[in-house]
Amino acid sequence: MMKYVHSLFLISLCQVLFTTLYAQEKKYSPEIESKIKEVENNLGLWVRVEGDPSHTLKERMNFYHVNGVSIAVIKDYKIEWVRGYGWADSVEQRPVTTTTLFQAGSISKSLNGVGVLKLAQDKRLNLYADVNDYLTTWKFPYDSLSKSKYSLSESKKVTLANLLSHTAGLSVHGFPGYERGDSIPSLIQVLEGKKPANTSAVRSAFEPGLKYQYSGGGTTISQLILQDITGKPYDLFMRENVLKPMGMKNSFYTQPPLRDKQKLLASGYYNDGKEVKGKYHIYPEQAAAGLWTNPTDLAYYIIETQLALQGKSNKVLSQEMTKLRLTPYDNNSAALGVFIIKKGEQTYFEHTGQDEGFISKYYGSMEGGNGVVVMANTYDPAILDEIINSVATAYKWKGFYNPVQRPKTITVPQANTFPTEGHVGIGTTTPGHKLDVNGAGNFAGKLTGTSATFVGPIASGNGRINSSRVAYSEGLVIATNGIDYGGITFHNTSKSTDRLNASTYKWGLVLGYSPPVGIAGNDLIFNYGNSMELLRLSTSGNVGIGTTTPGEKLAVNGTILAKEVKVKLSASPSWPNFVFKPAYKLTSLPDLERYIQQNQHLPDIPSAAEVEKDGIKLGEMNAKLLQKIEELTLYMIDFKKEMELMKTENQSLKADVVQLKAHK
Repeated sequence: MMKYVHSLFLISLCQVLFTTLYAQEKKYSPEIESKIKEVENNLGLWVRVEGDPSHTLKERMNFYHVNGVSIAVIKDYKIEWVRGYGWADSVEQRPVTTTTLFQAGSISKSLNGVGVLKLAQDKRLNLYADVNDYLTTWKFPYDSLSKSKYSLSESKKVTLANLLSHTAGLSVHGFPGYERGDSIPSLIQVLEGKKPANTSAVRSAFEPGLKYQYSGGGTTISQLILQDITGKPYDLFMRENVLKPMGMKNSFYTQPPLRDKQKLLASGYYNDGKEVKGKYHIYPEQAAAGLWTNPTDLAYYIIETQLALQGKSNKVLSQEMTKLRLTPYDNNSAALGVFIIKKGEQTYFEHTGQDEGFISKYYGSMEGGNGVVVMANTYDPAILDEIINSVATAYKWKGFYNPVQRPKTITVPQANTFPTEGHVGIGTTTPGHKLDVNGAGNFAGKLTGTSATFVGPIASGNGRINSSRVAYSEGLVIATNGIDYGGITFHNTSKSTDRLNASTYKWGLVLGYSPPVGIAGNDLIFNYGNSMELLRLSTSGNVGIGTTTPGEKLAVNGTILAKEVKVKLSASPSWPNFVFKPAYKLTSLPDLERYIQQNQHLPDIPSAAEVEKDGIKLGEMNAKLLQKIEELTLYMIDFKKEMELMKTENQSLKADVVQLKAHK
């Protein structure tokens, strides 16, 4: 009897611990609690196999090694429910609650966009003006990469609209942050890529407005603009003008976090469950990655955005500005701080965030007032979509979740063998290896092993998949050796040295071709179909495009499109600065005229026939053309001197005429 009571006690204790750990705080109405259970017990995997049981939130958290998760669901422009699961800090045994704060990663950019548009709404900046019009403590350095294709002399300007929509053509995708205790760079050091910054300088990668390229570096420029315009620290401006008016009372951009917030902060974890050193990283790039918040506060932001879009609220932005913020810029999904995506019958504004040890994602519907926020202290984002898909299913968001449905079918031929000594045969009753596959069908799958060769001969014995570097005696070798080597070798067994090898070495790609000894002319050829040659790499090292007989290092039979071509001249011919030296003698104009009449081209310039036959060398031709321009300049200078002399003589003659008339 005592054992029975003791068992009941343990079972009850486990149930209490599970409830405490995986479902924190507030209880809701039975109807809402039923929805919560539906979400918790039916996570939406992207591939659903017929007959497989549903997956629970607890199971998937264990599967992905997720310590803690917090979820907020929005329905009809109101927060339906918020709940925390797991640990905010597993070492300190602090559970996730609805007030636990997570690093929001790139979701920071969404609220930053609101801050920028607030200044635009207040007529303190123009979204389409040059960013340098507002930067006072630093200027963006325009260079040749930012030049407009329509004007080689003027740079196409970067605007705030470009920065918010990732169309500024800028570098630096994201930021890794800094360990607590590290030296933290200033914002200008980050933008310049100067120590102690751990990222490169934010510079043009291509012309502004040309195409979409995600750039946290561009967002960081907008952070500096907000500071330069307002004269306030970025976190203070955002708290007073964005976070507080929206009701996001627990959220902040302050980096590092203030001491009085420490007990609310979740600790970050990697995929293997290891805690981030120092529990979290510090992000001086506040606008791009520095927001600390929770699903409750982000739900307030989503609801305010939805109401403002309907013209029913204007706590920060007007309906007009909200519509502008949610309008895709330049025909891509990126709007001003958010992404616009259509799923099923509804359009949503959304953003994903990832900092060191933290992930997050939100969706807000453009109509109907629905949404969801999920935040977790892990580095693997896979669980986010599974939770969001479960919410979409429970709340019947039409067309949002469309998994791949696969039937559960298993066919076991009679020839398969599973003997006790460890050999497995598929298609054979006499397996001679750990796995022996015999058949005419395709073979596919994922194999792992620790021995040098974990898959033996395939088909007729001409193939091998190997986990270490081996002698090149097989038709196919896929090799890996630690982190330095790995590749594929195609080998013809009838010619022992005839092979194509593609491998990695020290994180680079090495592509090599070895023709048979004594056989010439075995070029490396890239074909389309059986006969259309696209590119040829000759054994001499020449590359041909559109030609089978490249006579130069690069021979192209066709047109070339490039933004810039740089030609390095040899010592001869030299750049024609010698033309302006005093000792240089110009050809007399009569002699030049006679030469042109006889040859129909300038001296030292090839004739049309010579160009058609031999082509032209750009560097040499540019030098010769510049020489002619410099000679023309000297002719013009001499001509001007002669004109001045004639003018003087003419004035003297006029004076003589006047005197003669006066003496008549």
